[in-house]
Amino acid sequence: MARVQRRWTVFVMINPQQPITEEPTVLIHIDRSQFRVRAGPLLGSELRHVPNPEVSADRDLFLVGGADRDDRIVADAEMVELVDGMAFITVPRTILAGALPAC
Repeated sequence: MARVQRRWTVFVMINPQQPITEEPTVLIHIDRSQFRVRAGPLLGSELRHVPNPEVSADRDLFLVGGADRDDRIVADAEMVELVDGMAFITVPRTILAGALPAC
């Protein structure tokens, strides 16, 4: 008896707006800009490289705590478990209250 070969055609719908990745991603915000990054832990120093241009060394990175928690600084060596919707802000590392700008 002859063996019958079957061929199957598979169609896959791909959304061109979403990159094809094998790792799950989350949407985070840094200074009101949105970024899609891999889900899971990321070092504070790695978070600084997400925006373009990256967060400079003269600025601190803060995790926005929301209504029920205070904002807190994220150290470069700190591991942050990223989840959808997390928000971060950057602020000048040194704030000179009452200082006059140089002329």
